Amino acid sequence: MTAPRSRRALRMVSITVACVVLAGLATLAAADLTGTQVAAKPAPVRLVKPPTLTSAAALEQAAFDKINEVRVQHGLAPVRFAADLQAVARSHSEDQARRNTLTHSGSDGKNAGARLDAASIAWVRYGENVGLVKGYSDPVGAVVGAWMRSPGHAANVLDARLLESAIGVAQAADGTYFLTQEFVTR
Repeated sequence: MTAPRSRRALRMVSITVACVVLAGLATLAAADLTGTQVAAKPAPVRLVKPPTLTSAAALEQAAFDKINEVRVQHGLAPVRFAADLQAVARSHSEDQARRNTLTHSGSDGKNAGARLDAASIAWVRYGENVGLVKGYSDPVGAVVGAWMRSPGHAANVLDARLLESAIGVAQAADGTYFLTQEFVTR
């Protein structure tokens, strides 16, 4: 038996509205993994799958390698690792993890440039990407993918003028990983 036309029309409208709402929520969720110095910081998202990379050092190396892979795919030279930048990035990730807050501002109010200055790192240009992830089986792919879908983050990753970089990772008490990537030209 077929439903009367009005029921079918109502059902189609309901399905269409549900699809639009779900598409909007999916778009918001995809944008919620990161913050950047050059774009508005979206709210963080909590996820449920356990990560396969569990040490901060493994996440740092995997994320650094993934960023360089992306740069090479776009015809750019890989960024060079800089240990002094990693110390700054780790410290900022630890600060965010302690506060369980994704932000470019440290608990002391300093931004990335001020943190680089405080560490006596000379720079003529810098960039910073921050992100968080909890529960993805591929946490690096999730964060780097979100950065590359965000114009501000992608601009930092793909800026040929930014020659050195490092990533610092820290884990919050609830298991959330905070990632900070610093880029500089000296």
